[in-house]
Amino acid sequence: MFALIRDLSGALGWADNPLLWLVVVAFQLWMLIDAVRRGEWIWVACIVFFSVLSAVFYYFMVYRQQGPAGGGVGLRGFELPGAADRRRIKELLGRIHHLDKARDSFLIELKQERDQRHAHSEKINASLHQLDTSLRDIHNTIRGGIK
Repeated sequence: MFALIRDLSGALGWADNPLLWLVVVAFQLWMLIDAVRRGEWIWVACIVFFSVLSAVFYYFMVYRQQGPAGGGVGLRGFELPGAADRRRIKELLGRIHHLDKARDSFLIELKQERDQRHAHSEKINASLHQLDTSLRDIHNTIRGGIK
């Protein structure tokens, strides 16, 4: 396979350029390391055994679509400056929206609990008022009987 590539490259006239070979080998190692980090073992075997062509395929099929294996910014085509920031802002706004819902539901629960306590205290106050009037009636009855 390597002999075929050397024969083809020799026919095209670029096999003798050491700088070009250095760039090709660096690119192949870059794609090989990325494939190892991702655990893409079939791609690793292809890059090792089938030379630069597999590395180019890997670049367009995996690396460019998913970005570097260690994280970082992916190469998903042309983006205007700040597009990643706008996506992050949109994601954070969505999270804030969900937090607002949680806060609102918590506030609603607090209001319901307060209303329940208020209704309970009103019942207690009504009972105490009724008890107070009953005690006054009893007191007046007892005083009226003593006179």
